[in-house]
Amino acid sequence: MNASWQALREMVTEAGDLTYVANASVSTGVGPDTGKSYGLLAMPAAACRIHAIDMTVPGLARPRRLAPVSFNERNEFGTDNLVTGTPHSFAVFNIGTESGASVGNGWIALLPAPNVVYPVTIYYLPAWTDITNDSYVFDGFAGWDDWVAWDVVCKLASKDNDMGKTYQIASTERARAELRVLSAATSIQRVGPTGGVDTAAMRRRERVPNPWREPR
Repeated sequence: MNASWQALREMVTEAGDLTYVANASVSTGVGPDTGKSYGLLAMPAAACRIHAIDMTVPGLARPRRLAPVSFNERNEFGTDNLVTGTPHSFAVFNIGTESGASVGNGWIALLPAPNVVYPVTIYYLPAWTDITNDSYVFDGFAGWDDWVAWDVVCKLASKDNDMGKTYQIASTERARAELRVLSAATSIQRVGPTGGVDTAAMRRRERVPNPWREPR
């Protein structure tokens, strides 16, 4: 049931409902990682998925949203002689290294590498902490726990060859529950259009105008 509940949280979050997303306020370092062209930002210890990063820039009235980019673009920002500046993009490239019974922090690349210390807020889906006490509860909306219950039945039935009909029934009910869950999760609408990120202009260190506030 713990595994099924974590799967539900990830499914809902990927569908656009950030009900289970947490946030952490931290600060960047200064300069690139040794021998690299990007700066490093440690992922929160409990994070299993990064959804957004906001950064406070001196002189700006509100935080700036960093744009997610492919890690393949890690060397495309800045100039040949200057790799530091105000970060405008990030790429998650490590979720943490396992060592015995523990896992170390994952890492996020900041592009370009920070030229000073910047406060940032990381929005992430935390890993589910397994429940081991029968009196504890799962926090979900009405009907969402149906998907978890039917998913558990499917897992149990798949291990028993004599429960073929049970698996078929549970699989059908899980699909119905999933439809209800995703219908609710995707009902959140955007307010206005979302502007694209001109990464080519950023690599050239050009100022990119806001497409909704000023002409190009």
